[in-house]
Amino acid sequence: MHYAHKLFLFFSFLFISFLFFSFLFFSFLFFSFLFFSFLFFSFLFFSLLFFSFQRSKACFDMQPTNLHVNITPTGHYGVWIRTVDLVRLKDDIAQNRSPMINATYKASLPKLYEARAACIYKPDGKCIGMMTPERFRLLRERFHEAQKNGLRRDMSSPVQCLASEIAGLLQDHQARHKTPKASQLTLESYSRILPQHIIAALQQCAMVSKEKMASALDFDPGNSSYWSERQRGIVFGANYNAFATKFTGFSICHPVCDDTRTLRCV
Repeated sequence: MHYAHKLFLFFSFLFISFLFFSFLFFSFLFFSFLFFSFLFFSFLFFSLLFFSFQRSKACFDMQPTNLHVNITPTGHYGVWIRTVDLVRLKDDIAQNRSPMINATYKASLPKLYEARAACIYKPDGKCIGMMTPERFRLLRERFHEAQKNGLRRDMSSPVQCLASEIAGLLQDHQARHKTPKASQLTLESYSRILPQHIIAALQQCAMVSKEKMASALDFDPGNSSYWSERQRGIVFGANYNAFATKFTGFSICHPVCDDTRTLRCV
């Protein structure tokens, strides 16, 4: 009986020890779970609070910009002639486009190059467009000639400055590409310029001296006069509306790909 009593006490001690250490172990797990849960939800709460605060400060720009050439806001329109980084498609990309990239057709990156360009800036410092320095100098020359000849006196809204007029010219040109219900071919034709060698051949061989349906952005300075459908083109020496005047002499007509306008030209 004495041996059985000791054995009973021993197993009772083991059982009580097992219960005690089990209680400690599961208590440790429970409080660890509570501790890490608290850390996790605290981190989640402060993260959401931080990003919500940052989102309230975010400013989304819905207009296309040229971030690599933007400048500090100046409060007025301006034109800077500077060196910019541009992208040119390689010949294999431009001529041999494939609907998908596969083992046969490898992806080819475009070529980056530097060029001098006249960047037109809004008062907030954003570049709304670029042109060659030669075209800018030509527009500046025609702008001052129109002012000297008094072509701007009858305009409804006053002319502010050369930079603002060029900015308006670019914005009107960009707005054409968003014309509703216009076909893709018509929209693309706004950016197609008659090649210089064709204009030179017509001037030399066909005595062409006038250009109808042109724009201040693409008219040829070798012609004596040009017509634009943009009434504000008068500030750059353009005549308004080719269809409102009688066609005399030899002229070039390069209309956009639109059946109605093409029929009127014919």
